[in-house]
Amino acid sequence: MIQKVTLCLIWVALWGTLPVLGQGKITKHTHSMHVIDGFTISCPVGNYVNQKVVGSTDLYNQLKSGELKSTSVIEVSYSGFPDEAREAFQAAVDIWASIIISDVPIRIQANWTALAEGTLGSAGATDFIRDFSGAPLRGVWYPIALAEKLAQRELNSVTQREISANFNSSRDDWYFGTDGNAASNQIDFLTVVLHEIGHGLGFIGFANDIGNNQGRIRVEGFPMIFDSFLENNNGERLSNQDLFTDPSTQLLNFFTSNSNLNFGGPLAEAAAGIVRPGLYAPSEFDGGSSIHHLNTPAFQNGANRLMVHALGFGAGTLDPGPITLGIFSDIGWVHTFIKPDSVFGVNPGTDSLEIKAIVVADSLLDTSSVTLHFSLDTFRTEQTVMMLPTGQDNEFSAFIDTIPSTGSVGYYVTASDFTARTYFSPAEATARDIYFFFQVDTEAPDITHAPSVSFLTDESEELLIEAQIVDGIGIDSAYVVFSVNGGSEQNQGLNLIGGRTAFRTTLDLDTLSLAVGDTLRYRIFAVDKGQNPLTAQLPTVDFFQFVISESQVDARATYANDFNGPDAASDFLGNVFTVTTPAGFTDPGLHTPHPYPEAGGGNPDLNIIHQLKIPIVISANRSSQLMQFDEIVLVEPGEDGTSFGDQQFWDFVIVEGSTDGGSTWTPALEGYDSRENTAWFNLYTNSLDSEGRVSSAEGSPSLYRQRIIDLGDTFNAGDTVLFRFRLFSDELAFGWGWAIDNLLIQSELITSNEDEVSLIQDLNLFPSPAHDRVDITWESLQPIREAHIRVVNLQGVPVYQEAVKNLQRENKLELNTEKFPSGFYLLQLEADGIIESKKMIINH
Repeated sequence: MIQKVTLCLIWVALWGTLPVLGQGKITKHTHSMHVIDGFTISCPVGNYVNQKVVGSTDLYNQLKSGELKSTSVIEVSYSGFPDEAREAFQAAVDIWASIIISDVPIRIQANWTALAEGTLGSAGATDFIRDFSGAPLRGVWYPIALAEKLAQRELNSVTQREISANFNSSRDDWYFGTDGNAASNQIDFLTVVLHEIGHGLGFIGFANDIGNNQGRIRVEGFPMIFDSFLENNNGERLSNQDLFTDPSTQLLNFFTSNSNLNFGGPLAEAAAGIVRPGLYAPSEFDGGSSIHHLNTPAFQNGANRLMVHALGFGAGTLDPGPITLGIFSDIGWVHTFIKPDSVFGVNPGTDSLEIKAIVVADSLLDTSSVTLHFSLDTFRTEQTVMMLPTGQDNEFSAFIDTIPSTGSVGYYVTASDFTARTYFSPAEATARDIYFFFQVDTEAPDITHAPSVSFLTDESEELLIEAQIVDGIGIDSAYVVFSVNGGSEQNQGLNLIGGRTAFRTTLDLDTLSLAVGDTLRYRIFAVDKGQNPLTAQLPTVDFFQFVISESQVDARATYANDFNGPDAASDFLGNVFTVTTPAGFTDPGLHTPHPYPEAGGGNPDLNIIHQLKIPIVISANRSSQLMQFDEIVLVEPGEDGTSFGDQQFWDFVIVEGSTDGGSTWTPALEGYDSRENTAWFNLYTNSLDSEGRVSSAEGSPSLYRQRIIDLGDTFNAGDTVLFRFRLFSDELAFGWGWAIDNLLIQSELITSNEDEVSLIQDLNLFPSPAHDRVDITWESLQPIREAHIRVVNLQGVPVYQEAVKNLQRENKLELNTEKFPSGFYLLQLEADGIIESKKMIINH
């Protein structure tokens, strides 16, 4: 009988560590988790009768008597199971739950189903995972239940299973008792369940015969944790590619060697009492049985027979046995976790720094072995100091007394158990040059912030202020300083809301009694945790500020603004766009700053927004549901082939509408950039600086192009819609910006200059909507030598043009529209420099 205290000494994992990335530390390498689908191993019935093993039921008896307690949670979902089988299944689950130590629930899908004749059951892990945070070895696959234990967290969905197991419903010789007393013509079901769960927990691997006389250990270039311990009789690891090519005939020879394949883990060897326990390797490879079972002839009659390849009739085995437990210990099922303090950095002048570590062992820990290793020269040399218990549960502490004035300090922690095995945190600190380190921090905190709104009105009730604040040491405090109209300043703290860097507060604007025209301004401050605290502020010069605007007014059916009048700007909310007449322009328009500001300097993404505060009621007349304006777009173009929404679309402009008072916004059309027009794109790109960041291109009136947006494509008749114009700017590149003029919403289209007399009168189209043709008629005030007809789509792009000569008093032209897609168009007739326009609808 194996006493529980003995298991505690043997049941120890190799190379233990805690997750690194989640603790806020910096390592020289990071983990990138990979997942592949799992598989099951099929297990046949053996043609022999088991003899009763003395003590084989002790674990279960101790469990029932209360001597043993569960150290893990194993949940089972049954499919098709008879009630009499469930009791035995649960008994097997309870046995494993008293052995396996894990904080993460293990979920099993158990299926009662017909299997091939001679098969008892099959089981395996649902997934295999490598390079997860907390993995003792990188470049090694782990079954997911074991990986979750080591990672100390779920690595799949809580609705997914870690183990899949199937049991043969076609057999009529099952014994469903829980005492191990199956008759000589019966198969003990509890024993089979114990065996199959063992495969799902980790008695499984990739080593296999892949055909063409080749054996393989690796999948995607990496071995399973079980297979990493495969050895020949000389003690040579078969996963060592310096010794054995993978795949190779040489590997297959070991897999079919009868007695030259072993599990070389030290605790399995100690439990076996021999050099190394043998694995099942018959001369003819037996898929599903070879390799990932104990050697049947050697172990089928003793206490270690549970994991032999074929289970016999008769007496059951209710204890995994010492060798199996040793194997599970070697692959990592019992672990020692070392969690050092999160140390980001220290300020200059710090004399010493205390490092604490939580060390939690599944086995017996040698408390005198906990050691802090540190280095000032990236571990070309190192110093060590013993970590002493602090009096708090599982906590140890030591001081680094040599702190440089600049640079960094690297460190790792080790601990040993009473089997003389040493654990590292980080896991491979010496093998792969991985370690924690902290900087001597000479920098003040870094604050990133963008205002949450573009404007405030006299009805705004609050202002949300959020910031990301990062510092090498950590943030002691963060707060906002604000004032109204340059008056007395007030302070309000920012609260930590997530992780270590996200801060938030809300200013109550009602208490400030803001009126239209008032100015609210603020700065953000952050102080680090250093002994000589460093303080940062954003902006470093000036303030974030808002001029309080009048709230929205009554809705209208139409809107028109040529931005020429004295009140042209009063219909809008926002203080970044302005109504202005830049150099080279003769007519005012709505302009972003030229150049427009780029993100950065505390703003990760920048949105420049100007909102029309007059809501528009969408017309019931489908042909009137149009927005028109003239525009110039000189903003950074996205990468070739990218579309709006792609990561590399970069900067863009967009018109958006809201039907819920500004809570949510919907694109009236997809965002676009300077690629929208060849003249814009060429001017922008031909004016880039040598680094390709900044374009010196400047807008001019000749670059105006007409934009027509069909609002009926997005909104419904009767909707009350707020509209806004938004320029999105990211970091690194920017240019002149956006200009808008002659804005019309559901109003008559601009057709000609009012100061000039058009020679063309009574321009008409018939039929409307048109199908495959449209008749164009007009009158001329005098004979015209030549005129030009153009058809322009909603994006302002000409899709048809023709010169018409020798016009008379009355004129008629038939236009073939068969090849025009259905939709809205603008037909333009130009004579003597003056354009007459007419809306045209094509409906095939």
